[in-house]
Amino acid sequence: MEGALPRILVIDDEIHVIQLAQLGLGTEGFVVLVAMSGTEGLEQATLELPDLILLDVNLPDLSGLEVCRKLKASSATRDIPVIFLSAMGQQHDVEKGLKAGGNDYVTKPFKVKELCDQIRRILSEK
Repeated sequence: MEGALPRILVIDDEIHVIQLAQLGLGTEGFVVLVAMSGTEGLEQATLELPDLILLDVNLPDLSGLEVCRKLKASSATRDIPVIFLSAMGQQHDVEKGLKAGGNDYVTKPFKVKELCDQIRRILSEK
């Protein structure tokens, strides 16, 4: 898959976040895949095996923390980096996300350029 554009799965139930990610990340050279629930995100991650996952902490069915734990427990998806997206930015929230297996934690609202820089940094470490 050398030379292919990195594929980012965005798991978020807020349509404006999805649209911002599609436009912003797409403009920055990423292919954006979308899931609007934790269950759908787990299915997409297993089927598509994206290069990185942007995961909302608060989802309507499974919490983002639970989704991350399930991703990390599966041999198929455990090596996919996860960046949590959340409006909750207290230190204990960040620690919970990292303890669940996340690689990074970004608070909403986020700046697309900074998020893209974080994505590139994490992908370069893979």
